[in-house]
Amino acid sequence: MSEESRARFESKRLVIESLTSPKENPTRGNAIPASDVSLHHVYPLKVADQPKEGLELPYPIILTPAQHRPRMLVLQMAGDEMRSLADNSIRNDDIFLVDLDEQTPTPDSIFVLKSGKNVYVRRCVKTATGDFWMVADNNSPEHLPIPIKDARVIGRAYLLLPNKPL
Repeated sequence: MSEESRARFESKRLVIESLTSPKENPTRGNAIPASDVSLHHVYPLKVADQPKEGLELPYPIILTPAQHRPRMLVLQMAGDEMRSLADNSIRNDDIFLVDLDEQTPTPDSIFVLKSGKNVYVRRCVKTATGDFWMVADNNSPEHLPIPIKDARVIGRAYLLLPNKPL
């Protein structure tokens, strides 16, 4: 992590401490201790297959222990492929969490995958023949289904922030 990134990260940690400490912020009587929350970089969807320093967005995000996974990625959605009428629909610019250890296709789960040179967010469906396809919730013609055999699964999306399970 560069010195500039570390300085930004540490300044955010001070903000976290002031928000989570009842001593510093008396209105937060049931606050989560600052030592229990963690700060994570947010990456644009297009770099989900190779997130690295320098590609993160300029604002980190605070996560609680319940939201955290051992190997995870925090992404910002780009596009409307998963937009639907559902309350937990992933819309353009939404922040969502991805568990990198969950890569096995599971029907009705949402995954981040790479196909060709592009990164997609798609829902897994199992056909009557037993094949898995990744489909967009927004069924407009530009969001074509992707056969799982033509994609590399990066991880399963599990939480749409602030706190909506996927």
